[in-house]
Amino acid sequence: MRSPTLHLKILLAFGLAGVAGGVAWAQAPSSAASPVASPAVAAAALDEGLRELAPPPGGYRYNAGGRRDPFMSLVRRGGAAREDEAKRKQGVEGLLISELSLQGIVKSVEGYIAFFAAPNGKSIWVKNNQRFYDGQLVAIDATTATFRQEVSDPLNPVKTRDVKKYLNPSEEATQ
Repeated sequence: MRSPTLHLKILLAFGLAGVAGGVAWAQAPSSAASPVASPAVAAAALDEGLRELAPPPGGYRYNAGGRRDPFMSLVRRGGAAREDEAKRKQGVEGLLISELSLQGIVKSVEGYIAFFAAPNGKSIWVKNNQRFYDGQLVAIDATTATFRQEVSDPLNPVKTRDVKKYLNPSEEATQ
């Protein structure tokens, strides 16, 4: 049987041989120094690189290649919006609540009447319980008009929500 000292000497000899061999296999440093470019050469190379990245003279053209437009809303696609517009009625009943802007409120013998600006540039007078495309006017007081808007999100368990339009925008910001 061999002694443990002999095993240790053999291992040590192979270890030293491996280290020495590793040094021999290392890459020798290059004898030629890398050339240093002058600032003028570096600037010319930079200009050439920027010319390659610049858009063509006619301007940039995006080619969709069959992909959807990333800036188009996923909620209302082009075709769906046109179908929605076609289903709308003419007049007050075809207006969305979000399109209205409260301009004034008048108190009459019968109650309050709200004065709204529509998106087509026309003004409309509206009383309580007036029907709109996506809801109904349920209350008018001295400073606000309250709508009950129908929510059309199929994942939302709430089917209606109350929307208030304020006569003074500063009141809307505080609430």
